[in-house]
Amino acid sequence: MTQVDPPSSMLVFKSLAADHALSEVGPESADYLLCREQGERSAAKNAKCGIARSIHQELAQAYADLRQGLRR
Repeated sequence: MTQVDPPSSMLVFKSLAADHALSEVGPESADYLLCREQGERSAAKNAKCGIARSIHQELAQAYADLRQGLRR
């Protein structure tokens, strides 16, 4: 679920773990999360401003955390 906070136009992403049991996620999901994490890290490196860089880094870390949850 995605919410938009009108005053700042920031997107807020609800955690995947909140909607789905991580034990039900297959190995292809780990590959997807790794791909998304790498994509966000690349986007952070190429970001033109600090705010965009910070948001991409935050998203990359969120994907990394989700992947770590799969390993437990």
